[in-house]
Amino acid sequence: MPKFKDLLTEEVLSNAKIALFTAKFRLLSDDKYCYFWPALQKVDFIVDKTGSVKTIAIDKYYRIIYNPLFINQFNIEQIEALLLHEICHKYYKHFIRVRPKNEFERTILNIAEDIEVNTTLLLQDVPLPEKFKIYEVDKEGNVTERETSPILPNIYEDKATIKIANEEITIEKVRYKSAERIYRELMEKIQEKMEENPDFARAIQQAMEGRAKIQMPSPYDEHNENPITEENIEEAKKRGDITDEEAKVYEKYRKENEQKTPEEEAKEVDMDRTTGSSYTRTRGRGKGFEEIFELKLYQPKLDWRLYIKKFISSQIKTDYQWVPPSRRSFVLDLILPSMKKGKKLKCVLLLDSSGSIDDKEMNIFISETIHLFKIFNVEAIVLFHTTEIEGEPLKVKSYDAETVFKTYLRRRVTGGTSHIQPLKYIEEKYKNYNMAISFTDMYSEFPEVKPRIQSILFVAISKRDSLSELKAHVQELPNWIKSSTIYYVY
Repeated sequence: MPKFKDLLTEEVLSNAKIALFTAKFRLLSDDKYCYFWPALQKVDFIVDKTGSVKTIAIDKYYRIIYNPLFINQFNIEQIEALLLHEICHKYYKHFIRVRPKNEFERTILNIAEDIEVNTTLLLQDVPLPEKFKIYEVDKEGNVTERETSPILPNIYEDKATIKIANEEITIEKVRYKSAERIYRELMEKIQEKMEENPDFARAIQQAMEGRAKIQMPSPYDEHNENPITEENIEEAKKRGDITDEEAKVYEKYRKENEQKTPEEEAKEVDMDRTTGSSYTRTRGRGKGFEEIFELKLYQPKLDWRLYIKKFISSQIKTDYQWVPPSRRSFVLDLILPSMKKGKKLKCVLLLDSSGSIDDKEMNIFISETIHLFKIFNVEAIVLFHTTEIEGEPLKVKSYDAETVFKTYLRRRVTGGTSHIQPLKYIEEKYKNYNMAISFTDMYSEFPEVKPRIQSILFVAISKRDSLSELKAHVQELPNWIKSSTIYYVY
């Protein structure tokens, strides 16, 4: 069995480094990939001589650490594809969105993240490798080589099929699903397979407990921003694979990746953004991160006159009552009938800003909200939420709704989703409001008991699930949600 150190000849190291820099500069000179240029300009390369990295990895500082044996098996076009793959992980912030509970869930999440990234790249005709070799190094420095296939979705049929412990699992409509949504579906389908097949259930249980390995697809890269550990460095030094000077370089690299970046400090990125269960991003507890948001209004689809009247028709501005005659009119012997208008509609609008809501869905939420303001004399508090209320409440009135949204909604915060804290907040702060309207995709944590709010209306939207799938999901929610009024926007 060959030793890792013996395989890392000067020629191997040189060829890998030249190939990576060539691929980088080719991408920087191709207008097709201009979206990736800001990230590519930051990219630097670090060769791994410790044997920690089987393939390739990218850290928070856009430094790519690579196994030269892995890189040398590809042509330049394929290496370009690998660099774009790594940058997509950074653009999607995959390394700060979810923390699974165990290594098995970590692997399933890696698969979901690769489905999301590879779908994006395949739609851009990026030539991703269809087969590749992985080089694993044991504690004695021996190298084991094995061939594997990556996770490549079928973009023509819009689905991804993966094999786990000899069971095939298919995810439909991958173009429109986030990594967290794909992960949730994978975990749900694994659970279904476990109920159907005792042998499969036994294999998965052993994998979750770390007692056995099972057949799984292989990602192109290491989904780890800090793949080199102190133990890796010490073992490589003992084997003589690296010098003391090289060990100091790797140690510095490791410590830098353990520190928070200024961006992470400023935004207080919470690595426990989700529960780590099968409902991530869609159901999670953790702060989100800010994203630039561009407001674009759509034609509203809901008949708000009909829907709102079902709740508080006696209090909306379009209801009228006769005004009692004035005493002065009797003096003038003239009585002119007049009418007075009803009370204002006072409501709290709760807009789900979590990561499972894309910009188009958020714009649909806001379009419906502005349409509601145009129809009724509304005085509303607008709250954006992930797992908790994000930002300051917006007090909006009918005459300034569109202006307020265009002025203040320049950025949105995304993250996990929960209605527990937001509904409790409304219950405590806005007791005198007639109703609450929640715009959401319904993939959220809800309190088991209905909050003490006069009326709650849910407006549900999901561009990723069909109407029947979304309604089926609602049946899994607490009983008070199922008995609430829910309007579906499609």
